[in-house]
Amino acid sequence: MNKILPFKAVRAAEDKVGLFVTRNHQSYDKRTFQDKISNNPYSFLNIISKSNNTNNFSEIRKQFEKFIDDQILIKDKEESFYLYQISREKKKSIGIISLFPTSNLKKGILKKHENTITKREKIFQRYLLETQINAEPVLIFHEENSEINKIIELYKKKNHTYNFTTTDRVNHKLWKISEKSLIDEIIINYNQINEFYIADGHHRVSSSNLISNKLKKETFFLSFLVSEKNIFCGSFIRYIDTIEYANTDFLEEIKKKFELKDIYKESKVNSIKSKSDFITIFFNNTYYDLQLKKEYVNCAHFTDTQIIDFHIFNQILKIRDTKQTERVKFIESSKIELFLNQNPLKKNSLLIFTKTIDSKQLMQIADNNLILPPKSTYIEPKIRSGITIYDFKT
Repeated sequence: MNKILPFKAVRAAEDKVGLFVTRNHQSYDKRTFQDKISNNPYSFLNIISKSNNTNNFSEIRKQFEKFIDDQILIKDKEESFYLYQISREKKKSIGIISLFPTSNLKKGILKKHENTITKREKIFQRYLLETQINAEPVLIFHEENSEINKIIELYKKKNHTYNFTTTDRVNHKLWKISEKSLIDEIIINYNQINEFYIADGHHRVSSSNLISNKLKKETFFLSFLVSEKNIFCGSFIRYIDTIEYANTDFLEEIKKKFELKDIYKESKVNSIKSKSDFITIFFNNTYYDLQLKKEYVNCAHFTDTQIIDFHIFNQILKIRDTKQTERVKFIESSKIELFLNQNPLKKNSLLIFTKTIDSKQLMQIADNNLILPPKSTYIEPKIRSGITIYDFKT
């Protein structure tokens, strides 16, 4: 089977696309979500909201079909690929939206770097089975491919299907690729790629794979395929409101496992040593640069986030699983100043800063079948839900 496939997308009418597409619905707080569905009848959130927080996903399907009947959404008549570009400030990502077979995961062609939470997998599996729509592409990256780059550079000179900017100042462009000869050429070139890597969307992939196993047949999920130069990696800062150690006790525990490379009182928190070789903690109004002692270094814990998870959270603070605790909060590094303005630090508050894991390192981690702790990376672009919808009922 081919590694990617074209499909007949359901998508917003051109004059309504900017009103229809949304961020991932889980990124909205309750108040903003209600405001969006109350004031924008064209929003994709008005389809999602039909579950009424009861996980009654069958109502979502009915609302989806009503949007088609009302011609807010249209169905493409030809199987197509979709060239999609997202531009934000100096960051620009462009790639192909396609269907991706779940067999690529089973064969080891598609590689992951995160574990998933079973409960979330099951919920999204049921969502897919009941709604039979997939509206949020999984972000997948691969090594640079000169032939694919040539196709993209040539095709983006053509007239676009969509060109709109969302309220977060991100520009979105979409080109529909329906020429049979070009579709065949795209498939041939993607078939030459031996490894693909999940950047964002591990739960969506796992849920689709569960459906494939349940139905005992090949299934597909929506994917946005980009080269490694089209993803941008950031970091999360780990925050604990109050640790239960006294100041001296906590630092003594830290010193047992880490060498203190530097101690300083002032720093700009939004740019703190993100590319240094040290883990940095902020505790009791002081910054400490840490390096794990040689006797504790091993191949099982070699990234900053793995070291933090095991040696600080697990061993010192007795936090067994950061996926199951509310003690640890994760803040995007670019938003740390805003967060601290809203959440002033206490005497026993703890911040932990790490260097950024880049795309090459993610590939190496996935190639070696290693798994990163939660929130090890913050990866862009963030794809708008509903830019194209895969309706697998038809």
